[in-house]
Amino acid sequence: MACTAGFTYNSISRQCECRTGFYSVIQSVTNSTECYPCQAPLCQTCTASNTLVCTACVVGAAPVNGNLAACACRDGFYRTGSTCTACPSKCATCQTAGVCLTCSNTVTRSPAPSCNCLDGFFESGSAVCSRCAPLCRTCSSATTCTDCFRENNRALQNGQCVCALGFYQAVNPTDGSISCAPCHPSCTSCSLLPTLCNNCDAALNRVLGIDANNQQACICRTGFIENANRQCVQSACTGATSFCA
Repeated sequence: MACTAGFTYNSISRQCECRTGFYSVIQSVTNSTECYPCQAPLCQTCTASNTLVCTACVVGAAPVNGNLAACACRDGFYRTGSTCTACPSKCATCQTAGVCLTCSNTVTRSPAPSCNCLDGFFESGSAVCSRCAPLCRTCSSATTCTDCFRENNRALQNGQCVCALGFYQAVNPTDGSISCAPCHPSCTSCSLLPTLCNNCDAALNRVLGIDANNQQACICRTGFIENANRQCVQSACTGATSFCA
């Protein structure tokens, strides 16, 4: 059903009624109803007998000191024309949608006006930021890291904080805690143990193979032997070259 200007359709009463912020006047000559705006700000309704006093405030507003002559947006709302709009969940009070006056939580959020989640927390649509996974410095969700603790030798890979190149994840047998421990210097990457290499440093003349203990390791490539300093040097050196120790 279409209503004329100033009216809105009430689906419950199935009638056209004055929209929010307007009052109705029945014209004596035509017996028709016309709508006129309330004069007090943020009125939901008012009466023709006193247009300067609201009979109810709009959603998100409340009487100032109990006086319906002055409605104001409640904490958690900000004024947009003749209505009150809810602040973002990060704001306890706000001036506009993006500028908080006070934050909804001071433990997990930075100070106003940004009120963003602190490192180690992420936005989850509530006043209190949710905590990231322990290995994340910052994150976008409980399972997706956006930055890692580089001082703990971790690097970001596909949203996860994994051990950086040259380190492997070690488990403390006493308390079960995990850390990134360094691989053997000959390995560019390793797993489970520092000497269980996955890749080797070609610049050190090492390749992946099986050592004398029948373990996977970075051994000297063909034509090179390991000297007393555990360097791979050319075998049968006859002079001072870059490969001889």
